[in-house]
Amino acid sequence: MLIKKKIPFVPTAYKNEINGIARRVFNRLPVKGFFLRLEYRNMMGSAGYPGLLPRFLEIDQQKIEESGFSPKLVEWSFGCSLRKEKDPASIAEPVSLVRDKETLRLAGSIDRVDIDDLGRALILDYKSGASSGSLKPDAILKGRHFQLPLYAKIVQKQYPQNPVVWAGFYILKKVDKVRRHPLIANAELYPLNEGKKEAALPNTFVTDAEGRSLTFDEILDYALDNALFQIRRLQEGALTYTSYPAEKDCREYCEYRRMCQKNKAKMMRIAVQAERP
Repeated sequence: MLIKKKIPFVPTAYKNEINGIARRVFNRLPVKGFFLRLEYRNMMGSAGYPGLLPRFLEIDQQKIEESGFSPKLVEWSFGCSLRKEKDPASIAEPVSLVRDKETLRLAGSIDRVDIDDLGRALILDYKSGASSGSLKPDAILKGRHFQLPLYAKIVQKQYPQNPVVWAGFYILKKVDKVRRHPLIANAELYPLNEGKKEAALPNTFVTDAEGRSLTFDEILDYALDNALFQIRRLQEGALTYTSYPAEKDCREYCEYRRMCQKNKAKMMRIAVQAERP
């Protein structure tokens, strides 16, 4: 509603309204009794316990004031059913990204896009898990993460007047660890203050196969190229689920890790045979 009326969003000023929305959501949940009260306390807080939502609003207010970026799009969807909860600027059609005569059509929803007075855009993806808080740009290079770079390509296509300069996560797992985690940032347009050297592109950590430092836009293109490559492989019947079988990153989040029967030696042979971009 605030975005539709072009009213500046000040999180702490609308704390009562946001809390009211949260209470209505809790009242609609099918869970009752002790577990509902426990979840409500974790989210809303109680005497002597701040709660995740109040803590998030407090930190978000600080970040808005420090960075100069404020929300422009919230739950902005493309190619999805236009539910009432979506951003008014959402579009019904999927977004097509074209690269070397190949097209990738995408449908989805971006949690939040913030804009500053210079028109620069910042993309935030809310995460309740902890694993995203440790992601680095090499996850993009290894084909383990496509979401944020493709979001950035989509925003830059739909809003060419708002160059994306930062894309990362809002980690919302614990009250005492609410934070923003940058995955990639354009250091040429927006110097990072978070101390994440690998996220600030270009740098000596994020390079191509020849050792050349990749710029922000180049790593976005790399992710798109890799996505198109993986689609071609699927269409050809290459159904291996990783090109890096010796790595153990999947154990951090996979719910089947206790029963995993993957054969590393076999998968490494397949990875060598498969041409990667």
